Amino acid sequence: MPKFEKDVFECLIDKVIIGETLEDGTINPYIIRFICKNGAEINCKDKSTATSDKQHSNNTATREKQHM
Repeated sequence: MPKFEKDVFECLIDKVIIGETLEDGTINPYIIRFICKNGAEINCKDKSTATSDKQHSNNTATREKQHM
């Protein structure tokens, strides 16, 4: 599609959810979920940011262990 078609989008998508709360309570703002009108769900994650978040978590855990 060369341009965004608002009418098509509104016919297919029921709602859009930006961000999620993980099981440990942390918030991940780098995910978008499209809930389709037929009940299907499309999840889109920012892979480059997810990798850097994982590295950040690993670095934080390593620093905490060093301070113990």
